[in-house]
Amino acid sequence: MQFTVLTAFLCFVMTAFMPARAQVSLTLFEAQARGICDREAVRAARAHGVPVDIMRTITRVETGHTRDGEFRPWPWTVNHDGDGSWHDTRREASQFLRALRQSGYRNFDIGCFQLNFRWHGEHFDSTGDMLDPRKNADYAARFLRQLLQEEGNWTAAVAAYHSRTKHFAERYAARFDAIRRDLDADRPAAQTKPDRSPPASNGGVIPLLAVGSAARPLFLIGGTD
Repeated sequence: MQFTVLTAFLCFVMTAFMPARAQVSLTLFEAQARGICDREAVRAARAHGVPVDIMRTITRVETGHTRDGEFRPWPWTVNHDGDGSWHDTRREASQFLRALRQSGYRNFDIGCFQLNFRWHGEHFDSTGDMLDPRKNADYAARFLRQLLQEEGNWTAAVAAYHSRTKHFAERYAARFDAIRRDLDADRPAAQTKPDRSPPASNGGVIPLLAVGSAARPLFLIGGTD
């Protein structure tokens, strides 16, 4: 994903004229956000029986962004028709999502695991709900488990997570493999203790829908768009 020139300019203006106190607050927000996707990836993986390295790799494939020289996933990421934006705060991302909906857009991806609103939105209360890192990760992990049952192995399940179209799936799998090789399994996030709280529920409904802007629905539950 890439920033548009307009997005980059607006981010510069907002930061340049921000009071010093607000800039400090933004830095604190950023520090808190840095580990969210990894933490929720580890928790959801252990809660739903998905390999931790698969969840941590997917969130990097979907939202990986270099900040301060480090490539890491970012929770406040939105991809609209292939144009990705990494927002500094949850509030900014939520405002951007509301603007998309008010403009009538439906094809956009949200959060740590880039769930597509067009195919998955009906299973959440709102775009803000989809953006929630815990709910986003839980949904992605349940979806991967369902794909594993259908495909029979994790390699095929990961490819299908993105798309059923062969060339899209193969391209995604290649990027997944490259990032997975570079991911150190012994990094601190991998040592995070599992959360003992019960996983979020979406009424037991696990739609087999492909995620991402290039995705295709596997089948639709509750009608078509």
